[in-house]
Amino acid sequence: MFLDKSSFKAKFIEADIFNTDSELKQLDGKIDVVSASSFFHLFLWEDQVKAAKRVVQLLKPVAGSMIIGQQGWQEEAKHFYMIKNHELWWHNLESWERMWKQVGEETGTVWKVEASIKHGEDWSQRIQTKVVPPKLGYMKFTVRRV
Repeated sequence: MFLDKSSFKAKFIEADIFNTDSELKQLDGKIDVVSASSFFHLFLWEDQVKAAKRVVQLLKPVAGSMIIGQQGWQEEAKHFYMIKNHELWWHNLESWERMWKQVGEETGTVWKVEASIKHGEDWSQRIQTKVVPPKLGYMKFTVRRV
């Protein structure tokens, strides 16, 4: 795409985050930073916890390893139906911190959560759909191992 095939040395891995025996296994404990933008909010709370715990396995087990990204945010943390039978959980700052506290307790790790909110507009008047919740915002985050 960028005519850099000869110099671009990254390797892309397609894998299921919930499959602990996937191709991701080769990266366990080797990653410094995981970028997880528009990812966690695609799942319900329980699956977000599972995905987060899997990401913890990918990270180097040292202070300073981190997860960065952004995702949808709601003032009131809650689940909603996106389409048909697909449910999502969108966080506010408090629930995001609570989730990482739970992940830490379940993995024996400690995480410092930093997040900021960019308030969006009320999309409910522009888009007649349940896919985009009203008063959508975005949360940018850094979750750093202590």
